[in-house]
Amino acid sequence: MLNRYFYKFSFSNVVIFISLILHIFIPYTNIGFYAMDEHFQILEPLAYKLYLRENVNKDIWEFGATMRPWAQIYLYLLIINFLKVFFINNPFLWIFFIQLFLSILGFLSILFLYKLLLDKNIIVETKFNLLIYFLFVFNLFLHARTSSENLSITFFIFGIYFILRKDNFYILNYKDLLISSLFFGLSLITRYQIIFLIAPFYLWFLIYYKTIYQIFVSSVVIIFVLFLGLVIDYFGYGFINNTYYNYFYYNIIVGIFDNFGIEPWWYYIKELSLRFYPPIGFFIFLGFIIFVSVNFRSFITWISSIYLIIFSYLGHKELRFIFPFLVFSPIF
Repeated sequence: MLNRYFYKFSFSNVVIFISLILHIFIPYTNIGFYAMDEHFQILEPLAYKLYLRENVNKDIWEFGATMRPWAQIYLYLLIINFLKVFFINNPFLWIFFIQLFLSILGFLSILFLYKLLLDKNIIVETKFNLLIYFLFVFNLFLHARTSSENLSITFFIFGIYFILRKDNFYILNYKDLLISSLFFGLSLITRYQIIFLIAPFYLWFLIYYKTIYQIFVSSVVIIFVLFLGLVIDYFGYGFINNTYYNYFYYNIIVGIFDNFGIEPWWYYIKELSLRFYPPIGFFIFLGFIIFVSVNFRSFITWISSIYLIIFSYLGHKELRFIFPFLVFSPIF
């Protein structure tokens, strides 16, 4: 009984509890948005669906081109309609509760990931590691954002947790596989670029565990979620539309993506060193190099390194594009 009592007040539990309190408090202090996309591609269309503005297509070209998904917008709309049941009609409170929901969801994702990393012996539990991991300021900031970068990586982390939490990958666990695939699908219809995390993960899974059948079943579930994403987009746009193709067409074929500016391949090294909590960003990149050198077989190495290489190759670059990579910074 005494052991249980002291366990409840262990250093790890105290740090995790402080992290939870910060995740609850930070949404209250949030003002504005980090990037234009967070406002004009999520909150403005949300306002349109709430009849707070007359039009969204003519003012925001991505929606006029029918290349933006509506899944995240409808999730927030669902939360707001739930709040209205309790006569909460203040838009500022709507945003607060949405950010609170996202922040707690993000907290749970890193908690699940931490447990997985311990179980797979990728990290060891020390006081220093606990403080760095759970009190990492960037994750506290990101989890309270209404951006697609935040929600997509949160869903992705839940996906890898449920597919890797059992030691025996060769015995097909349909429940975990279904849950994992649903989360992967949700991460994709939230932000399409997350495919550059999912694909490397499945490549790693195939090479080290050779479980083709599991990947096939998971792919079927993901395709089903992608179809549901198109159904949601139908209600968003008001007509049948292939949002995935339009996104590819305008960004790759037409080349609008590169019209926003082209940066050299080493852009993210510079940005991490100069703009990401300097000088912490430089040591994160250095830690990443060391980590991938000594943990080549780790799924963290595969998804983070391939993701960073792909986005370093693409012409137009912004620091927020590698937010899914930076979520893993405390590990490095």
